[in-house]
Amino acid sequence: FLLRESAFRSRATAFVKREMQVEGAFVVGTEIAYHWRHPKLIVSVIGEPISQDKLADLQKKMTENFLPREALEIHQSSLAENIEQKIKNGLEQ
Repeated sequence: FLLRESAFRSRATAFVKREMQVEGAFVVGTEIAYHWRHPKLIVSVIGEPISQDKLADLQKKMTENFLPREALEIHQSSLAENIEQKIKNGLEQ
């Protein structure tokens, strides 16, 4: 179990560094949640929306990197949404 978890975490970290270079967007956070049945690689991205073609390509690259394609979960937000949320949070304090 620990070897599989360690391998998943290592591959997931390398995948984010190597494959998550998306034009107009950048990674602001990652979460690696390992469960032997349903491992998750959650990537938070800010900037331009990632196209469906790019998402499909990323899922394909997951399998090429020995990661389950369904493990990839991408949370996206635009710069405008992020700025609006920060302003709203600042006003509420």
